Amino acid sequence: MAHPTPLADLYPGSVSTTAALTNYLHALAHATQQAERRADEAETAPVLPVPPHPLFNLFVTRIKFMKKKAASEHEYLLVYVVDRSNNNAEPEVVKCERDVDTVVGAITQAVSSIGVKSPASGMSSPSSRPLRAVDRFTVRRPWSPDEPPADLIYDYTFPADNQPSFDRLLAALSVISSDSPEYILLRCQCYWFAAMVFGALVGGAVQNIRPIAGNTTIQPAAEGGRAATPTSAGTFWGLFQVVTDRQIDSVFAASIQEPFLANASTLRMEVEAGLELYNKRASGRTQAAAEARAEAVEAENIELRAEIARLKQQVQGSPSGSNA
Repeated sequence: MAHPTPLADLYPGSVSTTAALTNYLHALAHATQQAERRADEAETAPVLPVPPHPLFNLFVTRIKFMKKKAASEHEYLLVYVVDRSNNNAEPEVVKCERDVDTVVGAITQAVSSIGVKSPASGMSSPSSRPLRAVDRFTVRRPWSPDEPPADLIYDYTFPADNQPSFDRLLAALSVISSDSPEYILLRCQCYWFAAMVFGALVGGAVQNIRPIAGNTTIQPAAEGGRAATPTSAGTFWGLFQVVTDRQIDSVFAASIQEPFLANASTLRMEVEAGLELYNKRASGRTQAAAEARAEAVEAENIELRAEIARLKQQVQGSPSGSNA
């Protein structure tokens, strides 16, 4: 029997990173409203145990850093999310990526980012119309078409006692997209986006993605056939390195880390408050039903005691009762 997949239900198609967060918050609010409606129905509906809501129990277990083999060597993340309220649930896979509308747009931006001399003026002409990045959040389905061939660059599995919550992933995506909404090939492209999200969830600056002496947690991938080498990450068409780790680390520390931690903390408090309200209303339904049953039993007892008293009076008032 197939188990429900909360993310597949919540995100039927690709959405922006902003919409991913908005949809999630709306779904949490809807869950608490449903619990409240059930509480209102306590006296008229059968009372059943209210299970933990899956949207409050989603955690990230694993991240894969991928790089396509062909075309512009697009890089992206595959994030594995599990529902802790369902021990039999399989992890859902979310693809997080930065792109532009067309490959032509990326090439145009590359030219304008580097600065190419105009034949007419002989002057370097930077872009006057920056390309807006398309940051996408896509839940993979079992029946989804296979991804184009891609290499696995890094594979990180979180310890069971230190798995980021799903809302922490959404906070990272939201902050990174808001901080740099434009696609600039030599600064804020697909590798930059994936590395920022990876670094935010794994912890610390992006330099921690690189395997270092004594670090046995983060390692270059070595599964599923040929794995890309770490040095191939962030290259464009195999020609040149579009952005360096030092540049990414600098931006992360200067403009991403602090707002990410603040937003993640605020969002976590909202989720925990929503969970508390959900549990309170869900348990309130059971409590209200129990109180209603107790009141009904007490009312029956009162009626029974009154009937017994009436019968006693009748017996005492009868001739036989008075002779006795």
